[in-house]
Amino acid sequence: MDWLPAVNTVIGATIGIAATSFAERARWKRESAKDWKSTKLAAYSRFLLATARAVENMRLIALQTHSDGSARDRALQEAFRSAEMLEARFEIITLASTRVAETANLTYRRARDLRSILMAGSGPSGAPYRETLATCYASLRATASEMRKDLGLTELDFIPFGLPPEEGTPDPPA
Repeated sequence: MDWLPAVNTVIGATIGIAATSFAERARWKRESAKDWKSTKLAAYSRFLLATARAVENMRLIALQTHSDGSARDRALQEAFRSAEMLEARFEIITLASTRVAETANLTYRRARDLRSILMAGSGPSGAPYRETLATCYASLRATASEMRKDLGLTELDFIPFGLPPEEGTPDPPA
């Protein structure tokens, strides 16, 4: 009996199964990487949005007139808490690279510093507030930059977060 055709069939089938398995594994890895990138993008977006929301809500509260300091403090604390920055920070710490987690944690602390400055009585036009806000925005820019690097995106050609120009100061060139 001639075994050569049977052996060739078995070898061919083994090669076919191995090639299919290899191709499936490669496809699974690509899809997993794509899903992981989407997960990080969503978490990064939530953190940046929560930070922007907290900063803007606290600014709006500081512009309002309050019956007393404790009412303003409660409103500032609620604005900070309701922006869900803490939750977004924990999500970043759980899934992001060390560098992204470090910069996000620093940004969280700078936003908390901003809340403390406002609770201490500084208004949106005061120097302590503007200096702390500038520090917060610088930290936020650094965090966004690290997030973009982690996602494999290029740097932005413009500054996405920052203070509005002082009155009488010309706008930066476009």
